Amino acid sequence: MVCVFQELSLVPDLSVADNIVISDPPKRFGMIDRKAQRRIAEEALARAGAADIHPLTLVKDLPLSRMQMVEIAKALARRPRILILDEATSALTAADVAKVFEVLKRLRSEGLALIYISHRMKEIAELADECTVFRNGRKVASYAAGTRTDDEVVEMMIGREVSHAFPARTDKAPDGPPVLEARGLSWTNRLRDVSLSLRAGEVVGLGGLDGQGQRELLLAFFGVLRGLSGHILVDGRQVSINSPAAARAAGIGMALIPED
Repeated sequence: MVCVFQELSLVPDLSVADNIVISDPPKRFGMIDRKAQRRIAEEALARAGAADIHPLTLVKDLPLSRMQMVEIAKALARRPRILILDEATSALTAADVAKVFEVLKRLRSEGLALIYISHRMKEIAELADECTVFRNGRKVASYAAGTRTDDEVVEMMIGREVSHAFPARTDKAPDGPPVLEARGLSWTNRLRDVSLSLRAGEVVGLGGLDGQGQRELLLAFFGVLRGLSGHILVDGRQVSINSPAAARAAGIGMALIPED
């Protein structure tokens, strides 16, 4: 039995291959067999649908979604009979999730038993044969996949009707002047002429696949990037944010919660 958790168990300063075989590395003459290690890593990455990850790359140089794929490959390298995935796809892009599901469906057809823990209803519906809902550490119900609607499942999860859990949304947009503006932000080939505004009481969502510049835009606001062009305005006045300390300073008061 092997479990893949949402929290990574990888060693950042070791290579992908080192991490995949870390619990039982192949040996020759009492030393680690590097050729065998790389072969095992390549096979595990291919089984996980991540053959594009080079086994000699340091884990710390990979984006979070690629690290999660290495974690899954690490589990598959141990050839388990039972595989538990605990929110293991939470950091993956939609394309990576599709690859993982292809692998899991193939392994299931080969006799692997799967326990898949997730809050993503679409993933449960696509993969599971039988579903169980837990609330407050107790089993609420079990049912065959496809026999309950999403609303029914959510009600079992939260213990009351959905309409009672969430108030009706208002269509009134926040008014007032912007508290944060970006005008024509550009940086290397990652950001090109990005403009947006944010008002008090407003939520602005950034959409896109992993690696499309969302992270760099937030780092630009927080003063991490060098060589940034364009303008950032706070409360209508142009500011120069050249470090995280400047972003946090009085008069700006910005905080960043990174993806990891």
